[in-house]
Formats: sequence, structure tokens, C-alpha cells
Amino acid sequence: MNKSIKLISTIVLGAALLTSSAFAIPNPGSAQPENENWTAPQPTEVIAPVFARQHEGDTVRVRLVIDELGQPSEIVVLTLVDAELKQNIVTAVGQWRFEPATKDGKAVKTHAVLPIELKIDYNS
Repeated sequence: MNKSIKLISTIVLGAALLTSSAFAIPNPGSAQPENENWTAPQPTEVIAPVFARQHEGDTVRVRLVIDELGQPSEIVVLTLVDAELKQNIVTAVGQWRFEPATKDGKAVKTHAVLPIELKIDYNS
């Protein structure tokens, strides 16, 4: 039986994932974030995608844009996964909300690549 299970974390994301300029950068073409008064976006609401037990332990990379209001868009799953899992991830990530990145105290659009590890919550 291929029961769908919810993802629980590596939405460990809050601390480590988006704080690195390797994962999130303000508008491409601008100067390097290290040379600016720049803060990375931080997740404020994370919705878990549904996935089959066979995907437990898989890590999926997702590219997205986070706008000045903290809304994600242009979500693309970079890792090869089946169509159903890809759609579930895009749907879930599309519902996430972020504290937007800032540059010189002003909210800015940011491009990010997030690794998401699929883990089963055995406590629910």
C-alpha cells in the first residue's frame, strides 16, 4: 500500500537554510549580499507536502522567488521526482510565507534554492 505521509522537516530551514547567501540572493545582477546591508528571508509559515513512504529520507531541491511581501512564486523542483510528488511539493511550497529579505532595511525580491528532506512524522 502506498500511503501518503506528511513531510515534517528539514524545514530546519528556518535557521540554516535561508541565512546563507549560497541559498538566497537578492535580485540577480546586484552586488554580492556580503557587501550589502542585506538580510535573508525567513519562513514564517511552512506547509508540508504529501509524499509516499518510499520517498522518506529523500532530499528534494526547490528553486523559488520570494517577493517583497514574503509570497513565493516561480517554484521549480530541481530534483528528479515523479510528477505527483513534484506537484505536491509545488503546491505546498506555494502556500509557504516568509519574512521577506531586506536590503538597507527595505524588503526586496529574493531568489532561493531550498533543500527539503522528506521525513515522516511518526507522532501524528
